[in-house]
Amino acid sequence: MKHYINILKNKMNIDILFLLITGLIIFMPPFKSYFVSDNLNQIPDIENNLFLQSYGFIRPLNGLSLYIDKLIWGINPFGFHLMNVLLHIASAFLIYYIAGYLLKNRSFQIIASILFLLHPIHAMNIFWIMGRTDTVCSLFYLSSFILFLKYFKSNNLKEYYLSLFLFFLAVFSKETAISLPIVIFFYLFIFRFENIKKTFLVSLKTISPYIFILLFYFFSRFLFFGELRISNPVHSNINPLHLMKNLAAFMGLLVIPGGHITIGNYLMAHPFVFILLAIVSIVFFIVILWKFRKSKTAFFLMLSIIIILFPMIRLMMRWYLYIPSAAFILLLAFFIVESSKKIKYEKIFKIIITILIGIIFTVFIRIEKERWHKCGEFANTLSKEIANKMLQKKITQCIFLNNISQLEETPVLIFGLEAFVNFAAFHDYDRIDELKVYNLSDISLEKKDDFNRIIVSKDSINTYTIKTSSDVSYFEFTDYGELISKKIVLEKNHSIILEYGKIIINEINNQKKAKDITIKLNKDNSMPVMYYSKGQ
Repeated sequence: MKHYINILKNKMNIDILFLLITGLIIFMPPFKSYFVSDNLNQIPDIENNLFLQSYGFIRPLNGLSLYIDKLIWGINPFGFHLMNVLLHIASAFLIYYIAGYLLKNRSFQIIASILFLLHPIHAMNIFWIMGRTDTVCSLFYLSSFILFLKYFKSNNLKEYYLSLFLFFLAVFSKETAISLPIVIFFYLFIFRFENIKKTFLVSLKTISPYIFILLFYFFSRFLFFGELRISNPVHSNINPLHLMKNLAAFMGLLVIPGGHITIGNYLMAHPFVFILLAIVSIVFFIVILWKFRKSKTAFFLMLSIIIILFPMIRLMMRWYLYIPSAAFILLLAFFIVESSKKIKYEKIFKIIITILIGIIFTVFIRIEKERWHKCGEFANTLSKEIANKMLQKKITQCIFLNNISQLEETPVLIFGLEAFVNFAAFHDYDRIDELKVYNLSDISLEKKDDFNRIIVSKDSINTYTIKTSSDVSYFEFTDYGELISKKIVLEKNHSIILEYGKIIINEINNQKKAKDITIKLNKDNSMPVMYYSKGQ
């Protein structure tokens, strides 16, 4: 008992315990949490795809984490969700340590770690099982940086070598880790500046082993895939205006804690407003960067946000912000701590501001949690209904016209319809033989009520018209990534050729997304056709 009392006397232990308890209370998944999206494409057979190479990646650490979960929990979604929560809490611990190295101030450490823990932008990384790629990467990325910071202060080569090893693990967790050597380079340049030439050479020498690790990673990619690129064609748009818009959007997602769907829909419908806000945001960021150029910590953190974001800004994905958000949250905490020094009641000010921001973050992250849980239940219900219907009618394969891919911009069965149907058939109906489901289009629903408003009419043999009956719900297509890479804008009467027929766009909404479509199956099609219409 005395041993535990002594542990609690350590303020750092109290802070860590506080983070752990807060994280478990806020994020603990419901015991009936289910899978969504591509979870069931990967998890059941993860031991045969540990590197996640089927997705064109080399991410053995992520595959290994999923395999360990499978060994412990079987195919129980609760265990996988719990691991995601624990990984996120561990990242918050690391933010606490980094804050301590950047600024020896306990308030700074607590504020940074708790705000990182609660920031709503992390929803996809926490609640989407496959979203842990960024969380696992961050554990090694942030740990590597911490060991480098320790080496920077102690000059202990063991810490430097361990930092290199952790960077190796980070790169083989996710490609976004490639930014760390540049972050370290500028840290040295800012905090150990003597003269430009000497500092440049010392910094370059320090990061050269990290660069060799990157070269080994690219060589490994070449051996696996016969190519060096680390992204697919969807990521290929390097138009400066496109990159600037994405950068502004990323910054907006970090600064604005919620309402992203509503705001996003408005800005997509009013592109001029978005461009104006993007320009204003970037100019404002540059002004702030210049104003705080004399503060090494603030300048380094602002620069780090850009450096970490740079490899990702070709494609707008919310989960990409997990590691960049670390620099943003540290910067936010730094501003809170520094601003409070000019106020009479400094401690009270810091507590009030942190609590207010924390409450706002908590409200939005809880909304996200409920949304993801709702989507999991929806995926479970829909896949069971399809499996039951196919088994009742003794159908072993079918064409499915309109899968539900997303609800409120949150994955439901996108990329995973057939896997979910087979999972339900096996676990709920003891079906061993595989069912084949050929999905032709996906519908992203604005709200769940829109599911009941989907109307399918059979115009003739093998010809179907599908209407969303909504101004915001829209269709997605299996080759949508190819459409993006070719910079094709959907228009009325546009045709998409598929293996089993073609899709004709009848109407688009103000976001340039397909609202109503006609599907014409091949004349020789003999497979049964299934679809959702009016909620059934």
